[in-house]
Amino acid sequence: MKQRPDDVDPFMPPPEYGQSLGGLSLNLLSTDLSRATQFHTDVLEVHVQDHDGYMWVADVPLLGEE
Repeated sequence: MKQRPDDVDPFMPPPEYGQSLGGLSLNLLSTDLSRATQFHTDVLEVHVQDHDGYMWVADVPLLGEE
């Protein structure tokens, strides 16, 4: 599993990101991030908000939401 190098800044400071979360939050680990991203966007219809090659942040529509 790749880990973000210390010289690559996250898209948002971790404390700020944690405080911005609402509802249910999940962390999914993958050894092939590009393949996982394709599956989640194509099959589960998630909306990727940000990605940096080491992680991505997405919104997942709830059942019945457009």
